[in-house]
Amino acid sequence: MEPVASAENRLILPEVRIEAALAGLHRAVAGRQFYPAGHPQLAGILTQGYRAWRDAEEDYRWEDPGLEYRSGGFWFGETPLGARNPAVLGLARLWGRHGLQRLRVHKSCSRDAYEHLVDLLAASPDTLRPQGGLANLWSRSPYAAQLEIVAAHAVAGPDRPRSRQQARAWGQALPPERIPQALADPLLEARWGALGKRGPRERRILDLLMRLSHETDVPRFLELLQEIARFVVDYAEVQRFREAYDVVLFLFREAQGLEALGEEIRRDYLLETIRMLVRGEFLSWLIGRVTGEASEADAEAGAYVLRTLGESAVIPLINALVAEKRRPGRRRLIEILVAVGDPVVPTALRMLEDQRWYVVRNMVTILGGIGSPEALRGVVRASADPDPRVRREAARMLGRADLAETEERIRELLDDPDPSVRLMAISAAAARGSEAMVEALWRLYDRISLRSPHWDLKPAVLRALGRIGHRDSLPRLVRIARKRPWLCRRRRNALRAAALQALGDMGGEEALEVLSAFVDGPEPELRAVARRALAAARDGGSEP
Repeated sequence: MEPVASAENRLILPEVRIEAALAGLHRAVAGRQFYPAGHPQLAGILTQGYRAWRDAEEDYRWEDPGLEYRSGGFWFGETPLGARNPAVLGLARLWGRHGLQRLRVHKSCSRDAYEHLVDLLAASPDTLRPQGGLANLWSRSPYAAQLEIVAAHAVAGPDRPRSRQQARAWGQALPPERIPQALADPLLEARWGALGKRGPRERRILDLLMRLSHETDVPRFLELLQEIARFVVDYAEVQRFREAYDVVLFLFREAQGLEALGEEIRRDYLLETIRMLVRGEFLSWLIGRVTGEASEADAEAGAYVLRTLGESAVIPLINALVAEKRRPGRRRLIEILVAVGDPVVPTALRMLEDQRWYVVRNMVTILGGIGSPEALRGVVRASADPDPRVRREAARMLGRADLAETEERIRELLDDPDPSVRLMAISAAAARGSEAMVEALWRLYDRISLRSPHWDLKPAVLRALGRIGHRDSLPRLVRIARKRPWLCRRRRNALRAAALQALGDMGGEEALEVLSAFVDGPEPELRAVARRALAAARDGGSEP
């Protein structure tokens, strides 16, 4: 869908980009409620959310009339947003609980302003009420000149929730350091109240968990923790893994809160207890839960517990990965193993000798994601595997590798007999972006005949050279774009289109001049390509 120029010569972007920005904000708020500040997982979520927000900020409607909350949803003027998007609807409900009516963007939102907004939205309305609610706190922030937040009314409420339902709605996922003492017990009861409904044993566990969450004396903290651990062991022995997991998840979230507060001693005791408890059949059950049909929030919580287990979970996780049939399950297990990091490397290196190509390919993905020198040397070794599917994955990972032998291996893969491996090696060379890679790509371009079955690698090479943006490539790209075809017209025009796209990626005055000529030129099959490339060149391109 092409953007349409407004009367003020500003862009109205497709609604999907606005929805993506709102969905990213919702995920950032949920991440801030789950992860402590400074956590690497939270940093990634915030980066993605902020990028989506900036992509959508060009729409002039952010400033007037702004994003409005009414009738339980979001509106841009008379345009409803995200009626079928659960994340956008979730953010709208959160918006309503905070009593917010409108948000306007007056200046481009900075990363700090975005994170400050996320922090405020992540806090419960009752937490903010004594300070005048979110809108009042925002108006006194240093970022108020960038965003304007209008509240329909000041959020009012009791000093402590009157019911479990209120507590759950107002912040069931807030980490302990974000909850005022007046709210702590009702929120804890809302999270773990289900345990209290099951019998005397469960009520005892609930009592212990609530006492543990407030205990500051380390010896007494350890006594409570040991008693809780005995209950978890008893649950696991009779395969009541769901109840055991509820308790472990509480301990894990308590450890996160202690880490955010700098309480390292109690945090370490909690984490060591979790590692001791989650093993054997209980560990297998948890892996199955994470890779199965659990909701995304439950799966993400379980995945982070598995990452915390470290080395003790490596073998069970790899065995589960080998046996997993579903692609989403495999992807989740790979992400967990990459996050575990260095303890995975020795086992993954040994698994490179496995006879099953898909096992070796998964190990290459994990080693490339970990990215340590030892892991990357394993990727280089796997790039010579006899199976092209393994070599292709190794080529993909080599583009990210920072080793002395990486570029030499990429040059060799550019001559691989399998065209899919060569295509991935072209992308890896573009990711490296060095002068040596530019020379290797031009040599590959010259070696491939336009009459060969794999001639379509030539346009891929040109696009890769455009992404690299090396200025020495510019004259030749211009010659390719301007050369009129006499033979193999369709294929040569494909090369010319790829050269125009590369010029758009590179930018610069000469590229703009060439592209402008094609936009007004006589060849209709190239005009649309030149128009898009010209827009890309004007939007930035590579630095000359």
